[in-house]
Amino acid sequence: MTYNDFKHTLLTLPTDRLDKINALKSGLNIVGLSGGKDSLATCILLHWLDIPFKTITAEVWWKDDITGENPYHYEFMHGIAVPKLNTWGVTCDFVRGKITAYEYITTPIKYSKYPERIGKARGFPLCGKCGIQRDCKLKPCEKYYKQQTENYNVITGIAADEKDRLLTNSANNRISILELIAVPEYETYGICTGETLLSPTYTFSNRGGCWFCPNQKIYELELLYRVFPNLWGELMEIQRLPNKVQEKFNRTQTLYDIEEQIKHGVQQKWFIGEMMKGNNNDRSN
Repeated sequence: MTYNDFKHTLLTLPTDRLDKINALKSGLNIVGLSGGKDSLATCILLHWLDIPFKTITAEVWWKDDITGENPYHYEFMHGIAVPKLNTWGVTCDFVRGKITAYEYITTPIKYSKYPERIGKARGFPLCGKCGIQRDCKLKPCEKYYKQQTENYNVITGIAADEKDRLLTNSANNRISILELIAVPEYETYGICTGETLLSPTYTFSNRGGCWFCPNQKIYELELLYRVFPNLWGELMEIQRLPNKVQEKFNRTQTLYDIEEQIKHGVQQKWFIGEMMKGNNNDRSN
């Protein structure tokens, strides 16, 4: 969707949707900004609509001096996305949890309904049950919202075709501008690209997330192994840690298994060479 497409779409919207959009112009609006295509498309649409807003981003940190965000995405957020939003007059706030992901993974468990887990380190986060998401993202965001001194609207980046998520969104009294303007998920790519605000992570993945996330595909892990060996080393430190609840990195493999798969060249991908070439060029300039 281009800006001209957007203006045409506005002319076709029902009156009740236009009323909801116009009502946002007089209040405090807070966008949960991950830097992914949906949240940035939301920011772009709000900008096009002249609706004032600020953003809140909960960044996960692996250690105090190592971000848990994908390095390419972290550079994009702080070097491109946030500066551009700032030029639009948008305040971009960042929050972080009380503990790092490393601390969550390595701190021995004190209380558990499973006695055999007490005294053990948690190990890698469980697929679909990530306590790091809860402690390092959700909790600091909740604290941030409670600190607001005036009424506010939470604007979420949920596309018009994500029906189940929209139901939950509505039940929590949150607003999706993508839903109000009837923008499906696939159109968010074009909106971001048109404003040069598409994260480089979409060149090798269809999802954002932490570089230590067990939900990653094998080729994302290969990129980590080959381009960011220091981060791979951080993961291997956890793999070697004794007395863990969770020994496997994902549901089926340890990092040793994944490393062997990568070494045998099973998942060689063209983008790895391209990104390594681009990364080296960036460092030489």
